Amino acid sequence: MPLTQGAFSDLVGRIYDCGQDPDLWPDTLARLVEALGALAGWIGMQDPAGRNGCIAVGVGLSPEQQSLYAERFVGLCPVSLATWFTQVGSVVALSELVDRDAFRDTVFYKEWCRPQRIEDLIAGILTKSPAGCGSLSVSFDRPASTEARELMMLLLPHLRRAVETGRLLAERSGETECLTAAMDALSAGVILLDGAGRVLRTNAAADAILREGDALRRMPAGTLATAEPRSQGALEAALAVCRSGDDARPRPALPFPSRRKAVPRGGLVGQLVPLRSAILAPRDPVCGAGPDAERKPVAALFVQDPERPCAVPSEALVRLYGLTPGEWRVLHGLVQDLTLSEIAEIYGIGVATVRTHLARLFDKTGTRRQAELLRAVMAAAPALRAPEPCQDRGVAPASAGLRARGATMPA
Repeated sequence: MPLTQGAFSDLVGRIYDCGQDPDLWPDTLARLVEALGALAGWIGMQDPAGRNGCIAVGVGLSPEQQSLYAERFVGLCPVSLATWFTQVGSVVALSELVDRDAFRDTVFYKEWCRPQRIEDLIAGILTKSPAGCGSLSVSFDRPASTEARELMMLLLPHLRRAVETGRLLAERSGETECLTAAMDALSAGVILLDGAGRVLRTNAAADAILREGDALRRMPAGTLATAEPRSQGALEAALAVCRSGDDARPRPALPFPSRRKAVPRGGLVGQLVPLRSAILAPRDPVCGAGPDAERKPVAALFVQDPERPCAVPSEALVRLYGLTPGEWRVLHGLVQDLTLSEIAEIYGIGVATVRTHLARLFDKTGTRRQAELLRAVMAAAPALRAPEPCQDRGVAPASAGLRARGATMPA
């Protein structure tokens, strides 16, 4: 039954109230699901690699169902994968993406949808960023009606504003925590240095590197030291250029060999990037209290283990190579070390179709073999860490200012 004007206005008002008070989301989402005639609904994020998800708030799904979706099936859901090909503010429906009979042959349908009587899904794209893609997803026990999709389209602008408002308020109340979360999301170690080479701040990956004390270590005076004199000289020379401000261009990669004789060619690779003074003020709380508060970072050292694979950014690769949804699904499976037969089984398609998509991937990426294809993909990937469980750190999670409930983003 269509919503009356009064009921629609009341629902919109409740949505905006959620932007001010995240505790109102469960009740409001339940009312929205009822208005759409749906079984369940959830608002969440999926990581840039499209492998894992985080449900911030959900109704009509048990915590176990939410966890299973976030941990295993978000990367297999056709609607979830399609969000990387869809503009923010758009609504995408399962019926537009796959044949219904083919959908019933997928692992996602057999193991997650069918036990919950789910026959159709629609999703509204709320936000996209390097951190991931946020959406509202709604499930039905029958094909979603045209009226339900139209109502979703009408509500989506209000949902987006409420989500953005909630995130904006959270960022204003916790800028330091947000910066910490952003730095800790990188697999690369990030070390902020002052002009004397003293360590002002590190992220989680850099902390682990310095604790190990192999290729790089923090001296008692707080300065950064390398394991090999020649690399120490190169680091100091690059830092001097950053300190002078004469050259704002990033310096060439800096090798930091390992001290362990068992790994003669092991070690890390670093990139020293000059920082403008406006990035962090001398007394910015991110620099800490005491003597460090008077120092100003002049450079950021990004340190990466060249042997460690990075997460694969979905939308970036889609745009870089002009991939279709079918090609992306095959690439997504290859990155997860699946065989062509396993990819075909998961997505309910024939092996011949998978091979066709693979041939097109070779053509678009300029590669000839699967190993070359995966190397090209990893080379294009940013230094993102594997997702970890969403934790309450005093600010709203990346999922658009909502408080995480139920499922978490797994490692």
